[in-house]
Amino acid sequence: MQSLSNNKNSIKKLLVAYTAFAMLFVVLFSAVFVSVESFHDCDGESCPVCALIQQCENNLSQLGDGLVALYMAFLAVLFLGTVLSLKDIVLVYSTPVSSMVRMND
Repeated sequence: MQSLSNNKNSIKKLLVAYTAFAMLFVVLFSAVFVSVESFHDCDGESCPVCALIQQCENNLSQLGDGLVALYMAFLAVLFLGTVLSLKDIVLVYSTPVSSMVRMND
């Protein structure tokens, strides 16, 4: 029963880390997109690039004073640590029957 509880906790931690990584990616992508496309050729009022820049600026302005970005960076590092600690765990268990190995001894 202990193993099942630990498995659920590790899945929750993995989901939290994945969400944090996704949020960090959105923030970084928004910042890069705004910096790259800030001097584009504007088509006027219905420019899709300008609309996307506005949405990216809204994403960045929701960060406030940067504590959320710091928290997301911390969670990204935590996710990386979790992935590195789980890399040695084999999730597929191999048996002689599943490998179809004949044992004559």
